[in-house]
Amino acid sequence: MSIYENYIHLQAALQKCSSWQELQIVIGELRNFFREGSREEVYPLFNPKVKYPISLRRGTSDFLNFIQIFVNAEYSPCFSYIPEVIIDLGSYIGLSAIYFANRFPTAKIICVEPSSDNYELLEINTKPYHNIVLIKAGIWSHKTKLKIGKQVGGDWGNILEESEEEDAIESISIADIIEKFKLTKIDFLKIDIEGSEKQVFSKNTESWVELVNIVACETHDRFVPGCTEAYERLFSNDFDYFETGEFRTFVRKNISLIDKVRF
Repeated sequence: MSIYENYIHLQAALQKCSSWQELQIVIGELRNFFREGSREEVYPLFNPKVKYPISLRRGTSDFLNFIQIFVNAEYSPCFSYIPEVIIDLGSYIGLSAIYFANRFPTAKIICVEPSSDNYELLEINTKPYHNIVLIKAGIWSHKTKLKIGKQVGGDWGNILEESEEEDAIESISIADIIEKFKLTKIDFLKIDIEGSEKQVFSKNTESWVELVNIVACETHDRFVPGCTEAYERLFSNDFDYFETGEFRTFVRKNISLIDKVRF
């Protein structure tokens, strides 16, 4: 059986899974398929939970991100009203945005991603969704130039630092996003930015923190010490707290949650 024929077989098996046990077996085989190969090999994955196929690169962390979002359902807890505004900081190749767009099709979803390689696939994956808008930039606390200083753990592990290089990455702050889109609230703020969260949570927060209803962040103290401390200091007073997978989530105290909802 050729690589392509094997992949078609796995795709068919994914559509037919009728139990959690069957799903785990198929996901394991797909994980092996995507672990090998070259990043230039891009395959469409047809997920029965979403409207359109998702493009994933072999030999990258793309499929691990798929597992995190669509199998482990790390964003599954949701609030009891339909969100109008979702900001996705560290959108990677768009899988979290696709999850949000399928679950909340009326929400405006704003994605921020600094990596050119990831952004190219982010554009492809989100093109069918008219409620998703993209910003190619690095999220930061203030206006500056950035670069990817190093990569840890795959393509989803780009660590940013300030730079004076000519081809540096433009930065954008949460305050800039609010001004650009004339936002009056942020229903859901998702943050997975490999240590840049310490910058975001430590400086110039006054103009946006009161607009946030729910924030879910994966903190990266192993890359930048003090991330979790800065996060908790900013949100602990007026928010309730819980954890889902790798994400630490704060929910404003007047917001009700639907627990253990799986999409």
